[in-house]
Amino acid sequence: MSALADFRTWQDERIQDDASHLTQAEKDDAIDQAALTYSKHSPREIVYDITGDGGYDYAPPPGWITGFSELLTVEQNPDDNQNPEEGLLDRERFHVYDAPTGERLRFVDLTPTTSDTMRVRYSMLHTLDAAGSTIPGIDELAVADLAASYALRQLAARFAQASDTTMSADVADFGGRVQMYTALSDRLLRQYRDHVGVGTGEDAGEAPAVVFRDFDDNLSAGSAGWGRLFHDGGAY
Repeated sequence: MSALADFRTWQDERIQDDASHLTQAEKDDAIDQAALTYSKHSPREIVYDITGDGGYDYAPPPGWITGFSELLTVEQNPDDNQNPEEGLLDRERFHVYDAPTGERLRFVDLTPTTSDTMRVRYSMLHTLDAAGSTIPGIDELAVADLAASYALRQLAARFAQASDTTMSADVADFGGRVQMYTALSDRLLRQYRDHVGVGTGEDAGEAPAVVFRDFDDNLSAGSAGWGRLFHDGGAY
């Protein structure tokens, strides 16, 4: 199972930032954004059994993310069904709604008892941290392509804003580097889109999905007051 360290290695192989114009925290931001974009295109699917309590309403399953998670299927008493499709509820028999305490799962015409099990399948964000990742192995290098694409956009933005007082003379060809980094970013983005099978636009992982920040060698997640999506804490 690949982890954050593997994605860092794959990202570095693609961006070749030997001069370390990007900090590790900035490159990790690009990895986070890539994992989030991939989650939108290919969400993680989880199966969880809810035991009835005689009511219509139930708390969402563990890890449910308001505004992202989607209830995909509900199977009633799965152990009683030789064919899982026999127990699948029609979509109009359940829904998720907003309550004052948050989102709830509601059955329209069912009040499952304590002897009933409702097996729900729902979507979640993928995780990617130092311990591991839920991104399937077949998609890992494509996500690394996207993470590198985002990092290269950051590099292009840096050189586009650079001046002789902020960059050394040996990298003074700002315009050429902006074009080079942008072209490589676009190529890696196309590779990701081709692999995942998505179109164009922001939802397909286009560059506008990146949030650019001021480049500061002393910048850290804690000092800047922002955190990371999947591996929050101090700068790596």
